[in-house]
Formats: sequence, structure tokens, C-alpha cells
Amino acid sequence: MANHNSPSLPASKVYAGPDELRLPETKSPGSPIDNSGRGIDTPVETFGESLLNDEEHLKLYNAILQTRTADPSAIRSTEAELQELVTKCKDVLLRLHTIAITPSLDLSTRLGILLYSGIFRPNDSQFLRRLAIIQAKNATPLQWKSKAKTAKEDLPIMHRNMLQLVDEPDAVIAKINEAMATKAVRYDFPARWPSAFTDIANVIQSNFYARLASASPDDATLLRSRRSLSLLNAVSKEITSMKVH
Repeated sequence: MANHNSPSLPASKVYAGPDELRLPETKSPGSPIDNSGRGIDTPVETFGESLLNDEEHLKLYNAILQTRTADPSAIRSTEAELQELVTKCKDVLLRLHTIAITPSLDLSTRLGILLYSGIFRPNDSQFLRRLAIIQAKNATPLQWKSKAKTAKEDLPIMHRNMLQLVDEPDAVIAKINEAMATKAVRYDFPARWPSAFTDIANVIQSNFYARLASASPDDATLLRSRRSLSLLNAVSKEITSMKVH
């Protein structure tokens, strides 16, 4: 899903107590010119890399993982704790969406400290990503329109990340991401996302040419084509349903 040809970022610090563990250097998944078929050429940070490893983010990881409990008596309290954290957490939409968009293998690497402690297991990655994007979607209507919760500088990263998920293999994550992107266009176009339709059209066009270039397009190209057309359809319906004041 990621384009790994861009310059590497500085090593990211993980909050790991006195041991001060550090992750290996990571590379930004996006680049100013993206030839992956996503049709994105905006040189902004992707994935919210600067947020992935701070203490607040690890609290979110932990709170989400705690909700997987099979104990019915504990479900309500763990969900309440997660909701409280989501309400209070700074940059919560970007943080939640960052968890959702991060490939499962990368999550397993990044959460090595939790894996070692027994809090996180390798097969938790998909659960973590799904619940994170569900929480992000639920928080979108209030958080997106609140300047105190969603910083202006976070929006280009969020917009780009949403388009990056056109080739997400998990259908649940992809569908929820489409719903979030649709609301994002509703709230941000044209003032805060003037290029929204152009960006979506670029994804469609790049995959159209990729399909023409091959007698047998690969599955990833077909998936991006289907998802990007579905996104355009959803966004168009959302915009045309808006009341004109």
C-alpha cells in the first residue's frame, strides 16, 4: 500500500519507560509524485508519522486493545474508558485514522513493547485497525467541525490518508474510510479541501490508464478503480443532498 521510495524520516521515539526503546527508522509512505496508482501528488506528511509513537498514542492503542475482553461485565467499563480518552485526546481523529491506515505488520513492529508485555498479540492488529476507524468515524461529525479538536494542519494529512486507503484489502476498514472521506468532503469542500474532486478524479484517472496499459490488470489496480469510483459516487450523493441556505 505504501510507496517506499521517499527519503527516510528521523527515527521515531517510542515511550517505553526507563529503557527508552527506539524503533528503526521509517520511511514516509507518500512522495511528492506518487506512481502507485493512487493519483496523489500533494507533498504532505502521510500516516501522521510524528504521532505514531508518543505516549498519548500508546494510551490509545492500549485503550482499544482492552475492549477486546470476553468478560461481559468488563466490556462497558473498557468502552467507557476508551470513549473518555477519545473525547479528551488531542488530534484524536488523526491519531485514530493513523492507527487504521497503518498496515498490520507495521503495527506489530511498532507495538513491540506491548507485544513483549502481553498486552498486544500479533493477531490483534486487524481488530485494532478496525476499531480505531470505527471510533474515528463515530467521532467525525463533532470532532471534524471543532477547531479545538482538529487542527488545520492535520486536515491535509487526513485527506491524503483517506485516499491512500483506496487499496485497503480489508473491506470493513475500506467501507468505513469511504464514509469518513465522504463526510470530510461535505465539511471541507471547498474552503478546506478545494482540490477534493480533483484528487479523487486523479486516482480514478491514474487507474484508468493503468488498466488500459495491460490486457490483464492486476488485482490492486482493479481494486483501486472500483473503490475510487465508489468514493466519487458517495461524495457526489452527499454533496447533492446538502441543503442550500
